Amino acid sequence: MADLIDVNIEGVDEVVKRLQSLTSDQAKRAMRSSVRVGAKEIQKLAVSFVTRSDDPRTPENIGKNLIVKTGGARAERKHGGLVMRVGVLGGAQEGPGDEQHKGGDTFYWRFLEFGTSRMHARPFMRPAAEQGGQAAVNAIIRDLPKKIDRVLKTVV
Repeated sequence: MADLIDVNIEGVDEVVKRLQSLTSDQAKRAMRSSVRVGAKEIQKLAVSFVTRSDDPRTPENIGKNLIVKTGGARAERKHGGLVMRVGVLGGAQEGPGDEQHKGGDTFYWRFLEFGTSRMHARPFMRPAAEQGGQAAVNAIIRDLPKKIDRVLKTVV
């Protein structure tokens, strides 16, 4: 089960008022877009961390397979709000698969992240989430007014 990062945002009363003036769908569209911008901050940090551990002599590149995607309606119902995920393409498959991704078949990412009985963990996702949380929040705060304006312009 993935851990969630909870963040309290203060000092954005004007943005909250503007969000409340939108319809539910408009607000969700603006928020989803801005939360994606924040998640991309964590993705960038994870790429920089994994680059240190990923073997450059192999054709596979975990950093190229790191993606940001929405959690989906089920995850949003479960957690009571927008869910954005940063993960590795190919995810939890058991071994080399048929899928072709930019970074190749990087099923071994979880061995780096969690370690094995023969190898210590060299995590890159968890530290990126922990260290990039504030950068993600700052990116959302900077981006959200722009997204609200964009949504309002499409309505007019």
